[in-house]
Amino acid sequence: MWDSHFKRMRIADSTAFQVPEIYKSIYPGSGGSSQPSAIKIQLEYELKSGNFMHIDVGP
Repeated sequence: MWDSHFKRMRIADSTAFQVPEIYKSIYPGSGGSSQPSAIKIQLEYELKSGNFMHIDVGP
């Protein structure tokens, strides 16, 4: 089988998106000319077990 050579298969990804400016005290943007408020989500998933290993939501 294609996955028999690996004990674990971890997939990590992240995304960021803008939110309304009213949330800037909780989710500040990165500054400069970018949006004043943004959220970043980071996720790590273990493919063979089907478990989420890490989930983080932050500015």
